[in-house]
Amino acid sequence: MKKFGTLLAAFALFSATANAQAVSDRDVVPIAVNLNQILRLDILDGGNVEFTFSTIEQYESGIDNDDEYNTRFSVSSSSDWEVRMGSEDATFIGVDDNTHTIELNNVGYTLEITGNHVLGTELLTEMTTSTTSWDSSNDVEALLQYSTGMNRLLFRHTDTSNDSNAGDEADNDFTIHWRCGTTEASNNANDDMNTQSLIDQGNAADRYVTNVIFELNASN
Repeated sequence: MKKFGTLLAAFALFSATANAQAVSDRDVVPIAVNLNQILRLDILDGGNVEFTFSTIEQYESGIDNDDEYNTRFSVSSSSDWEVRMGSEDATFIGVDDNTHTIELNNVGYTLEITGNHVLGTELLTEMTTSTTSWDSSNDVEALLQYSTGMNRLLFRHTDTSNDSNAGDEADNDFTIHWRCGTTEASNNANDDMNTQSLIDQGNAADRYVTNVIFELNASN
């Protein structure tokens, strides 16, 4: 009887083992990553620049750059970007008499990069109508009218570097150094300032104004 009971227990154990199946379950947890586009340009200082000619020497030699003639701006972007800059009008227009005009290229500028991103690594600039990339912050460029497809002031360097120009204001901080009537030449002849002094141009006394557009766009 004892032997039979032992066999019965062994059979029951074998049967339970033979009929056992692996048990598993599965569910999922969706995970999403939302990358919202951040694109912001801020004029930090120098949002209103005015040159006042009060002496014959200024008429003859122009007014060179000084701190009061600077425009500082920054870019914050989560992706590659470009900034275009140009005048809203084809000329400066007289306030007292809007038939009075002076040429835009009486005003020129240089660009200083003061953020962590550097020219020639993350950044390049293709000044106004230039067809080649411009790599010098010492090159004086004449102000031109804004036009779609032109006036790329800053953009990502893609020729020799894979570095993105995306970043915050500490990465992308810039200063435009303006001057007026200094007749300076550009590295690209198409972008020279007016070669005639203001005294030789014979412009009527007036206050001449235009708006300069800064436009930030995402780039591929």
